[in-house]
Amino acid sequence: MTRTDRNQRRRLAPAARQEAIIEAARLAFAEQPYDQVSMAAIARSAGASEALAYHYFGSKADLHAEVLRGVDESIAEAQAAAVAGLPADAGERERVRAYVDAYLDAIRGDGLSPIGGTNAALREEQQARLRALVGLRSGADYAVTGALAFLDAAVALWLERGAPTAQRVELADAVTGAFLGAVARPERRGKFGNRF
Repeated sequence: MTRTDRNQRRRLAPAARQEAIIEAARLAFAEQPYDQVSMAAIARSAGASEALAYHYFGSKADLHAEVLRGVDESIAEAQAAAVAGLPADAGERERVRAYVDAYLDAIRGDGLSPIGGTNAALREEQQARLRALVGLRSGADYAVTGALAFLDAAVALWLERGAPTAQRVELADAVTGAFLGAVARPERRGKFGNRF
């Protein structure tokens, strides 16, 4: 006798199955808070068993980290393209603003942001991209870390409010200004600490 209480599952190659699970997880994490998403629901949505999802990813935390890694890669590509599309003589403010705008464009669709994650490797990659953007070879750890935390908090508030278009310019200006103010080097400051 055939069981009818199981979801019909299609056979997929392991790489395709992993991608299906990652995509189902991305959608689930975008729609609900992390603690309300279950591996069973993700697996069901991907047409896989819960055991297979655990086999490939080990835990919900590991799967979430993989989703955020993919989101971060997409955002990094969008940011690089936005900055590369600027005129060769674009200044720091224009580069940082293009970086922030590309970030806002990328996350607006699904609300997933890798900035708030606790993945140390992702955090280091994001810090390296920000340093490179304004020509910081090393150092400024507090400024770069603070800029990422500010970006995360400000964007979280914006998303909670439904990502209103009318507030986007204000948000982008605030994040850009906060970052540039935080990483201002002493030679760029005036007598009273004001930037030139």
